[in-house]
Amino acid sequence: MDSEVDGPPLDLHLGPVAIHCAILRPGKNDHLPSGPTEVSGFAFAGDDRTVARVDVSADHGSTWTSTDLDPPENPWTWQHWRAMVTLPPR
Repeated sequence: MDSEVDGPPLDLHLGPVAIHCAILRPGKNDHLPSGPTEVSGFAFAGDDRTVARVDVSADHGSTWTSTDLDPPENPWTWQHWRAMVTLPPR
């Protein structure tokens, strides 16, 4: 078999899936006042793993807040998370 013509072998393994996390709210260009704000999103571990924890920071990593993380339906689904953070004054 010529792999350049026929494509990669069917048993090609690419390795484990990297952990992914996305912030859904607030939106990227939202203008928010200082004070308490809910942040929410989804996280995915894949490869028969689940996400154990998601932490968020509203001050460029000086302090961190643990989120409430929903249990996964199965290891291959995204998990919803949410947290209240206090945004610093601008």
